[in-house]
Amino acid sequence: QTEVFAEMRVPLPYAPTTGGEVLLEDLVADVFAPEVFSDESHYYCCACGKYCEAVRRQWIKSAPPFLWITMHRYAFTDGVRRKILTELSFPLTGLDLTSFNARVYDCVGALEHHSTVAHAGHYTATLKDHSTGIWWRFDDGHVREVDWAPVDGEVQAGESPSERALKRRRTAPERASSHTAYMLLYVQQGYKVDDCPDLPSWLAAEVNRKNEALRLPETFDHQRLCESASVAQETRRGEVRKLITKLPHAHEAVKGPGDLVFAPALALREWSKGTDVVRSLLAEVG
Repeated sequence: QTEVFAEMRVPLPYAPTTGGEVLLEDLVADVFAPEVFSDESHYYCCACGKYCEAVRRQWIKSAPPFLWITMHRYAFTDGVRRKILTELSFPLTGLDLTSFNARVYDCVGALEHHSTVAHAGHYTATLKDHSTGIWWRFDDGHVREVDWAPVDGEVQAGESPSERALKRRRTAPERASSHTAYMLLYVQQGYKVDDCPDLPSWLAAEVNRKNEALRLPETFDHQRLCESASVAQETRRGEVRKLITKLPHAHEAVKGPGDLVFAPALALREWSKGTDVVRSLLAEVG
């Protein structure tokens, strides 16, 4: 039976906490391991007209240029859906699937779900730019180059300290490990990404439109505005914390029952307008 598949799904051994590293190569081998039907699970052979032992296995008929591997990071235990936090070690270069009639692949992307529970968390993506070989980490609106600083490379003659530091940051190791990665994207070695079939015209137009929008100056201005607003918001929160801490000692505040503090409406109104009432109240406290 021949089936077209878009991704390879591999199970992970359950681990309620981080640790217990497993190799991606072993998980892939389990997917292609033969399954023997014997004893009570005999297979009925139409040609023989009787039940007999049989072997079922999966095999790759045609090696795809791109290979998407999905890890099962969730398990039901005691009727509850739980996160599997098993540490996964996977190759960034040289995933050899020739034993399964495929090719050798290099990793170009990973998606991660950061959480210890199955029903909530934060998603990030780490992708490799095929034109430069640089890895980038995408975390919501924050995009930064991946720092591979711990990896050493050979020192080239005449290499400056800055060039050496840059090389250390951009030299990816042969393997990586993660207890949060749940999807890995591999590309066949030697495959030219630029030779990929063109996108449908309507989809290409939409992608280009969004890419151009990200390059517009107002987009960067908006990002800076959001970052400034975030900093300002945290500053205001700090002022609130100081206000709550110091108001019980201020002349204009009244101590209520328990930990309650009654602040004057005028002070809160001025604070909401941006007036630095904290400093004025603290000045009264001395």
